[in-house]
Amino acid sequence: MRISNLVLSIAFLSIFFCTISANAKVLRGSDGSELTLAQLVSEVPEGAIVVLGERHDDPSIAAQQVNFLKALGQAQAGPIHVGMEFFEWPSQNLLDAYLAGSLKEADFLSQVRWGKTNFAHYRAQLLFPQEHHPLGKAWGLNAPRALASRISRNGMESLTPEERAQLPPDFTRGNAGYFRRFAAEVGHVTDPLKLERFFLAQSLWDDSMAWQALARKPASDTLVIVIGEFHVKFGGGLPDRIQARGFPADKLITISQVDLRGLSEEEKRQELAPDPEFGARAGYLFTIEE
Repeated sequence: MRISNLVLSIAFLSIFFCTISANAKVLRGSDGSELTLAQLVSEVPEGAIVVLGERHDDPSIAAQQVNFLKALGQAQAGPIHVGMEFFEWPSQNLLDAYLAGSLKEADFLSQVRWGKTNFAHYRAQLLFPQEHHPLGKAWGLNAPRALASRISRNGMESLTPEERAQLPPDFTRGNAGYFRRFAAEVGHVTDPLKLERFFLAQSLWDDSMAWQALARKPASDTLVIVIGEFHVKFGGGLPDRIQARGFPADKLITISQVDLRGLSEEEKRQELAPDPEFGARAGYLFTIEE
C-alpha cells in the first residue's frame, strides 16, 4: 500500500491548504517589487532547479513551501521532484520504502536518525511529488553525516579511501565570498584551522547536494530543493555549486524565505535590500510577517 493512504492524505491536505499570513509577500530580490505567487511560478521554466531556502522547523515557513509547491503544480503538468537537505543520499532506499508505504513512518525516522525537528513540517513536501504526478520523486541529497563530521573534526587528510569515495567528483571548497560570510556567521570559531575544516564540511554539503541533484534530475523535469537559508542566500553556497557543475543559470531559481517578525521597519529594509558586495539575497523573496 502506498503512503498516500487516508490518514496521510488528510495530514497532507491539512497542511497543503493552510493559509499564509495576509501580510506575507512575494518580492523580486533585485528591486523589491511585489508580485503574486502565480506570477512567480509562471517565471519558473520547466526543467528548472528551484533552491528554496528556509529556517528549519518553522510552521509558517513550511506552509509557504507547500503553497509554493501547490502553485507550481498548477502551472506545470510534468513531474516536479523535491530534494531535501535533511536526508543523506546513501539512505535513498529508506526514503523510497517510506514513500512506497513499505516502511512505517516511525521506523523510517528512526533508521534515518531524524533529530528533534518536527517531521510534520516536512511530510507534505515529501508527499507532494507523487501526489502531483506518477513520476514525481522525493530525494535525499545531502552528504553522509559521518563524512561531514570527520572533515569538520580532522580535516580532509583524515579520510579513508572508502570515505573519499563518497566525496562528490571534483569536490571543490566554497568561494572566497561565501567563506567570509560563513566566518562571520560562526564568529565563535576563531581558530583558523578549525574554521577551515568547518567550512570544508559546509562546502561538502553544498557540493554533494549539487552533485546528487544533477545526477538524478531528468533534464525536462523541475526540481525544488528545500535547504537551510544560509546555503541559498546571496548564491555562494548551493546555487554556486549547481552552476559550477554546468547547470544553466537561466534555469536556476533561488528563493529566500525572510523572517521579518519582530523587526523594526529599518531592520526589515536591511534584510530585504541587496547587499553592496554580494548583490540580491535571492532571485525572489518570501517574507514571513506577523
